[in-house]
Amino acid sequence: YNYVEFNTHMRNIVFKFLDSGLDMTEKVDPQFIEDLLREKLGRYNREYFDYSARISGYDLELIVYPNTRTFTDNWSIHAKLSYLKEINYLIREYYPELRINGIVDYPGRDSIQFLIDNGKVRSPDLERETEKFLNDRYGLFKSGTFSIPMEYKLHSTNLDDYKLLIYMDFDINDDRWNRAMEDELGAFLQDVISEIIGLWDMNIFLQAYDRNQALVKEVVISQDIVQMVNAD
Repeated sequence: YNYVEFNTHMRNIVFKFLDSGLDMTEKVDPQFIEDLLREKLGRYNREYFDYSARISGYDLELIVYPNTRTFTDNWSIHAKLSYLKEINYLIREYYPELRINGIVDYPGRDSIQFLIDNGKVRSPDLERETEKFLNDRYGLFKSGTFSIPMEYKLHSTNLDDYKLLIYMDFDINDDRWNRAMEDELGAFLQDVISEIIGLWDMNIFLQAYDRNQALVKEVVISQDIVQMVNAD
């Protein structure tokens, strides 16, 4: 008979595939992946890493262990995503169809969960860091006598699409608002979109609202329009 063993661990269901016909270890070698990552990415950006990999069903479960808390505390969102993309490039060279469920784990710090699927890196935890980056860097739009605080919320709707909601602390019915300022806002938001696409390689659906929830700007842009940027 074919059967599957399973157990629960830390709110997760852990499967062990025995005689189920679903055991992927014959097709994917987790030890090879561990050794590959240790050889190629044991040191990256002056930080040391260790790796643990195992097969769960059709997926690879990967745990990344930074040697210090520098990765979690000091690396920029650009550097973190560039590192995860390097993991993606290395593994895809040997297993292009492999889906990876990953965690970056350092004691005493919140773990960073990530997914690599179809060559794309996704991470709800790093999406929240992206929001913070946008709020810090693009949190104020200035035009004429306007100085408008901006708040950004980023939502992944599927593997290829993001929805970016922007809340602007002003009233669009203000008499000072005009077409020239609207054009300046469009250029400003284009920079924001370019940052997101450079980080995440996604299509962006953007909606900007004033303080009364009136729609100020709506933009749909494909990742193919903006050249990809990889941080060095």
